[in-house]
Amino acid sequence: MISDTRRSRQQGMTLPLVAVFIVVLFVAAALAIDLGIAYTARTSAQHAADAAALAGAWTFTNAGLPQPSTATSAAIQVAAQTKILGQSVAITASNVNVQLPDLATGVPAWVTVTVPRTGSNGVATFFARAIGWNSINVTAKATAEAAVTGTSTACLKPLFIPNTLISNLGPTGNPCSSATRETLFDDSGNLTPYAVQMLSTSSRQLYTIRPTSPPSALVPSQYFSVDYGSGANTYRCTLSGCLNTCGVTNPQQYCGSTLTTETGNMVGPTISGIDGLIGTPPTYSWSGLGDYVDQNNDHYDIAPNVVVTPIWNNCTSPVSSGAQNLKVVGFAQLFIADVNGGGDVQAYLINASPCAVGSGSGSGSSGQASGPLGVPIRLIKTQ
Repeated sequence: MISDTRRSRQQGMTLPLVAVFIVVLFVAAALAIDLGIAYTARTSAQHAADAAALAGAWTFTNAGLPQPSTATSAAIQVAAQTKILGQSVAITASNVNVQLPDLATGVPAWVTVTVPRTGSNGVATFFARAIGWNSINVTAKATAEAAVTGTSTACLKPLFIPNTLISNLGPTGNPCSSATRETLFDDSGNLTPYAVQMLSTSSRQLYTIRPTSPPSALVPSQYFSVDYGSGANTYRCTLSGCLNTCGVTNPQQYCGSTLTTETGNMVGPTISGIDGLIGTPPTYSWSGLGDYVDQNNDHYDIAPNVVVTPIWNNCTSPVSSGAQNLKVVGFAQLFIADVNGGGDVQAYLINASPCAVGSGSGSGSSGQASGPLGVPIRLIKTQ
């Protein structure tokens, strides 16, 4: 039989043991639950940083927008559309670092976004409060890059832009002359000072990029068109869609690729293809660079009207009559405004991206990064 004295001694140990076990239980719960919540918050913060950085980088596809204010504003707005544990992300300009591109030398733009949940805004704990751990600091960072040189795209329109498109010298001038050089690219494939100046302003000129009347052809039978195969059917399809949805043999077109011109004015296929792309009447209209307005007067920074076309350096490879090979020396980003009853296509030039140095052609360039607008916009660092 256990004596009353020994029984009292054993009963006296119960409360300290229960207290120790409760502390251990809360520590375990803090590790299992609170740290799990913190990990979830950290993942959400990283998603917010990634999205915000990409949004900021995307604004550089519209050359001429005021920077870095546009990139910073876009990053803040997109971050606010994401949430961490049900709370909307709120960052300021101090959380966005923008490195401006250099169009002349090809240096890309970088946008770095930091999403912090620290200090008084830290992730609140539950069980860890019992051991004096009231919140957990969470921070995520992401950097996105917007290149200024072209690589490849699967949505190239069947229209080419001559290197001399931006010249205002008139029919008697020579935009390819070294004295004037009113072209997009020089003979080395770099943006000319004239093009850099033009792309650095927000104002844009309306160009006829695809005439159908014979007097407006570059030379007889050349109407700025590219042949992707199967004649008018493929031409019409790729105007309204993309290469990879129109049965084109080589749907991924790279810098340095060789394309073939499509001769003839093709009024009907041109009107049909453009109407299929932008609508009849156009669903979106131009209100300014990066500002496209729909029929409800709502404003957007992207629209189906924004397309990419190859650029032909007609200074070094003059255009002649008949089907002719052209080498892709870069990409033009355009906003197609309208096609008139005669089939003339009018557009605003948004940006021009020369091919990167050493760009190959065809399958030899299959390792290059691709972007919908011919230039890569990518996450290059997250942490």
